[in-house]
Amino acid sequence: MAFDLEQVRPFFEPRSVAVLGASNDTTKFGGRITQNLIKDGFKGTIYPVNRSEKEVLGLTAYPALAALPDAPELVLVTIPAASVPGGISEAVAVKAKAAVVFAAGFAEAGDKGLKLQQEVTAHLKDSGLRMIGPNCLGVRNMHFPVNAATGAVPPVAGPISMLTQSGSFGNAAAAAFRDMGVGFANYASIGNMLDISHAELIHWCGADKNTSAITIFAEGIKDIDTLLDAIREVSPKKPIVILKAGRSPLGQRAALSHTSSLATDGRVVSDLLREAGATVVTSMEELFDTSAAFARANGLLPKSRRTAIFTVAGGAGVVASDHCYDEKLELPFLEEKLASWRPQLPLFAGLGNPVDVTGQTKRELFGPVFEAVANEVDSVIAVALGLDIPEYGAAVVKTAKTKPVLCCMVSPNNEKLFAENGVANFHSVDRAVRSMRHLVDRGTAKLAMRERGTSLAARPLASGVHGEAASKAYLAAYGLPVTREAEAKSAEEAASAAEKIGYPVALKVSSAEVAHKSDRSGVMLGLADATAVTAAYGEMTKRFPDAPVLIQEMVAPGLELIVGGQRMAGTGPVVMIGIGGVFTEVLDDVVFCRAAATREAVIEAIGRLRAQRLLDGYRGQPAINRGAVADIAVALSGVLAGNPAITEVDLNPVIAHPDRVVIVDALIKVE
Repeated sequence: MAFDLEQVRPFFEPRSVAVLGASNDTTKFGGRITQNLIKDGFKGTIYPVNRSEKEVLGLTAYPALAALPDAPELVLVTIPAASVPGGISEAVAVKAKAAVVFAAGFAEAGDKGLKLQQEVTAHLKDSGLRMIGPNCLGVRNMHFPVNAATGAVPPVAGPISMLTQSGSFGNAAAAAFRDMGVGFANYASIGNMLDISHAELIHWCGADKNTSAITIFAEGIKDIDTLLDAIREVSPKKPIVILKAGRSPLGQRAALSHTSSLATDGRVVSDLLREAGATVVTSMEELFDTSAAFARANGLLPKSRRTAIFTVAGGAGVVASDHCYDEKLELPFLEEKLASWRPQLPLFAGLGNPVDVTGQTKRELFGPVFEAVANEVDSVIAVALGLDIPEYGAAVVKTAKTKPVLCCMVSPNNEKLFAENGVANFHSVDRAVRSMRHLVDRGTAKLAMRERGTSLAARPLASGVHGEAASKAYLAAYGLPVTREAEAKSAEEAASAAEKIGYPVALKVSSAEVAHKSDRSGVMLGLADATAVTAAYGEMTKRFPDAPVLIQEMVAPGLELIVGGQRMAGTGPVVMIGIGGVFTEVLDDVVFCRAAATREAVIEAIGRLRAQRLLDGYRGQPAINRGAVADIAVALSGVLAGNPAITEVDLNPVIAHPDRVVIVDALIKVE
């Protein structure tokens, strides 16, 4: 989808700015904003708007927007919430291009606030005026420069563009990045997102030459399809690191009260963001660390998971090794590769990996040994706690120009050196290792715009919940592999069907009202002959007198999976793949893809399941056919995307073997 960047430009590169509610009192919002524009050197025209003052902070003031000599490109609305609808109406009347509304007290504040927000929306409709907010702290472009924001922690200029729904979170980010020696390119506190959304800002930051990493804190998502498409387009060019709040029911409730944003199922959203190409994190620290690592990487990314730990402190190296194992980073054994250096190093130096040269190594050897280690791997984690060795720092800086290096050093001189030379440094090894894993994940991923899958033409299906037989017949028409089976309404029909299918067979109750058949004694397995089938039929009809009976082939034991689909208000249609059978809810090992999905996206998602050892074969069992599982999920996603009436599909179990994957049970719900 093409975005018109000119719609966003006036927020970050305005030629003129009007402050509606400007004040000489810099403790007030309007005073602070006016002062920030002046102090940070905005080169365009500033129009303070104040009904009673002739001059504000040395600038000529005007009683209303209509009194300005020219239409301002950007209007900063610093007046109370009750007056905002009128202020937006004025901005529309003078043909301003953009507005930022700072005040809280809108949809997040109940019915009265919601009415105010609806009034603002009505003024914006078809006006040509674009708006950020309400309930926000404004925008900044550190390189233009324009400071149309207020915050407790002034950021420094740098390569990170920060988009946040929470102004206080932006303050925390500014402080964290300042402490790590990295700063902002652009900053947008977007609050309730009444108009401008994440997606448009992502496109702006993607095109901004000063931005090398995009950092996002999202509570709610306005339009997930538009957001995912923006990430698909921009993430191949620049890393997008996202912390999505509201992953839990309590978090969802808090997000609703904070920004009036309805937070959707966090796990589903996280998987969809990953699939689109975002780097998804789960904590503030991880968000800031990962963003700093990307920003400092200068575009260098590891080509494999092979990394080395270079240290002068054994204990920290051991802890770093543990974290590398947890993060699935490979530490190749380097003793033989580094054997020529053994005579020149202390006897107690360790050259395996971690490479622990100890603090007793001659200073002139740090550079060449560090280079030798780096030549054997695709990334290096450098560790030194308390030892400030200049030669070590210089070796890191030199290597970081050609290969990804992250540091965990507590040593003032080297920390200063790293800040000056753009090397990311963290004060704990777990943070350095975790950040390296994110670099590795991006470096080993296919950095190209991810394609969307293909929707399949809808076939007629009546509303309501469809039982197993009807659901599988519907899916079979799309080519999905289902068991051989037939419904029977008498013992004779059951025996005849079994003969045609071939013994042994399974006999099931076939009713949309019985979803979990095994829990209600609705399944009989391994029926070996007509006598057994006849007896089973009689017993099943006693248990479920009004329900048909399904005769089905017995599928050989294999790995039981679940493949499902759901259409949710916050995410649209998604397809799910995971470990199935009767323990689906207990194991809770599932992943999600956006429908319609591609085969590549589904196979990648299957690789994120925790139960990889089961998929690859465990205790003598063969590996399953992942491709065949993916084909089922892709086809189901196409069915779901192409038929908006289908709200839920449950295929459980899907039994997987090396040579066959088959749907054994199914349920479809149609609105």
